[in-house]
Amino acid sequence: MRWFFYLKGKVGIEVALRYVKEVVAEFTLVVVAEFTLVVVAEFTLQISRAISTTTKKGGELKWQ
Repeated sequence: MRWFFYLKGKVGIEVALRYVKEVVAEFTLVVVAEFTLVVVAEFTLQISRAISTTTKKGGELKWQ
């Protein structure tokens, strides 16, 4: 928090709060994007495993 008070003293409260708001928004965006990427990757991996564990017999897919 010390950096916030330093920034507030240099540029004023409005600019400091705008900066904090932008930092929080970017952080939130990055967290959501990474979470989405992990979920999609895990789903893709599960689908890939499901396909690789099936065998084609008699024209239909059967689970092993």
